[in-house]
Amino acid sequence: MSGFVPNRVPMSAVALAVLLGAMAHPAWAGRIAPEVEGALRSAPPGARHRVIVKLPGAPALDESALKGRSKAFRNRAVVGALRSLERNQKPALETLKGHRAVGNVDRMRSLWIANAIAVEASEDAIRDLAAMYPGVEIVEDRPIRPLCGATGNPSGTPWNLDKIGAPLVWNQGFRGQGTVIAIIDTGVDGKHPALVPRYRGGTNSWHDVFGLEPVPVDYDLACGEGHGTLAAGIILATTPSGTPIGVAPDAKWIGVRIFDSQGKGNESDALAGLQWVLDPDGNPSTDDAPDVVNGSWYLDNAQAVSTCDTSLQNAVASLRAAGIVPVFASGNNTAPVIPAAYPESVAVGATNTNDSIWTDSGRGATACRPSPLVYPTLVAPGVDILTTAQTYGGAVPDSYFVVTGTSFAAPHVAGAAALLLSAYPHLGVESTEAALAGGAFDLGPTEPDSTFGAGRLDVLGSLNYVRNNIPDPPTGAGVKLLPGAVGLGLAWLPSPTTMVSSYTVSRNGAVVAPPVTGQPYSYDDSPVPVAGSYTYAVSAVKRGIASVATDAMLGNISRGAAVTADRVDGFDLVVLQEAMGSAFGALNWNPAADFNNDLMVNQTDLDILKTHFGQVMK
Repeated sequence: MSGFVPNRVPMSAVALAVLLGAMAHPAWAGRIAPEVEGALRSAPPGARHRVIVKLPGAPALDESALKGRSKAFRNRAVVGALRSLERNQKPALETLKGHRAVGNVDRMRSLWIANAIAVEASEDAIRDLAAMYPGVEIVEDRPIRPLCGATGNPSGTPWNLDKIGAPLVWNQGFRGQGTVIAIIDTGVDGKHPALVPRYRGGTNSWHDVFGLEPVPVDYDLACGEGHGTLAAGIILATTPSGTPIGVAPDAKWIGVRIFDSQGKGNESDALAGLQWVLDPDGNPSTDDAPDVVNGSWYLDNAQAVSTCDTSLQNAVASLRAAGIVPVFASGNNTAPVIPAAYPESVAVGATNTNDSIWTDSGRGATACRPSPLVYPTLVAPGVDILTTAQTYGGAVPDSYFVVTGTSFAAPHVAGAAALLLSAYPHLGVESTEAALAGGAFDLGPTEPDSTFGAGRLDVLGSLNYVRNNIPDPPTGAGVKLLPGAVGLGLAWLPSPTTMVSSYTVSRNGAVVAPPVTGQPYSYDDSPVPVAGSYTYAVSAVKRGIASVATDAMLGNISRGAAVTADRVDGFDLVVLQEAMGSAFGALNWNPAADFNNDLMVNQTDLDILKTHFGQVMK
């Protein structure tokens, strides 16, 4: 890498240009939405109306332009792109300030995540905005609701963590360390002894969108027992005696309160919460955004899913583009809900101890996920789950409840994402979701389907999926200008994984070189057009023999053992033969033995192993 210094290739500027893309246009220019117009006409004089003023020019974020980049880079690019349009809001904000001075506006809030302004104002102020700025779209600020479930006193033996294989992953040293999970909910009880040690702390770890509570609290009278605290416990709690009851006991949490003590919140409150997690300290140059977001709430609008209401979609897409895994509960009334229904969301349904779908788990077709996409993404335990409950300001410190609902299935997946990222920090949001779905335990004959999605969460299966399918990325990439100003030279260090045999170089999304080999790796791209900007990507190519997943064959597929880079031997052959007996009928098989990726271990896999046995035997 010596001698290769990035020069004259402004990567951040290139990413920003790609992110901005084509501008999104409002559904109706210069008009007040019909539902707002109806409310204005029927309300008494002087009444206040909660609306969102959407300005034209919201950036169309392109997640594909950021794949493979670090989370810190992605986050800076996304926040920069979103905030670059804040200047568009200034004229409308000045108009609103004038109305506030004469008593026509009670409150207003800038939402750069949506290039919008949330305002509570009189009819005069709203109509003035519409008249002065014909490009705006004024819509109602609709309510959101927490997905309340059932609660009860603890009884019996906790079952959920063993069901998803979390202890098996802990035993390999991956407990969520180095990861941060944001809980966007009714708040989180900052005095629960099982949660206090896992709080990240500082001035960038708690946000109350109402500006009422300066420290983490959870006064939840709508659902009872602290909805956000219940979710937090499933994600990462460890009891004072040292017993984990959360999936990722060494992860850290930060909290966002988007519901008041009565469980009331609005779309603008959700947008404000999602906006805050993109940049908690207000300084895009610091990497303090979370790795995962958990949301167990929905937009309360009967038509939202049937028409695929997109009012929150750009915000969820922004999280994903920024490298944050967005996990949402699939709904508690059998039907899909927003924002879980968006294709950018990891939507989680609920199952019971027998791996049956919970009766009320949200599932089925949705206009937001056209075929072949399914809903939910996957399922996780959500019935009779032990977790932390609110302590009422520390008055009841030993507070635990058993809960049921998709609100409590989603935190299992949020915690599982943290486990994967603690094992492989380079994964990124796309590969993390692929591993969660790809390693899931198959529960139906046609999965993925719209009951179980990809199947029931299996953390060990997801970890093995990464080992078998997702190579480590190359490191230390550098670019320099070649003599003559017509070419660019690239150099990078190889991936440490043994799964990689070569690399592919892409320029502005198009492959520009055949597989490149050598050590250290380099590629001279000459000639290139003199004018223009270039974004280069170097991707690892997974080893394979005649399209067969050779790295899986080279793994140790001993029953119950993690897949390693050990050679295949006679013991593995015997295990695979046994797996096609009675154990296979019970779906008790190791995904590492599924060499042709057809979700079955059968004679075809045995034939593949026998065919290549001599090639890989050492």
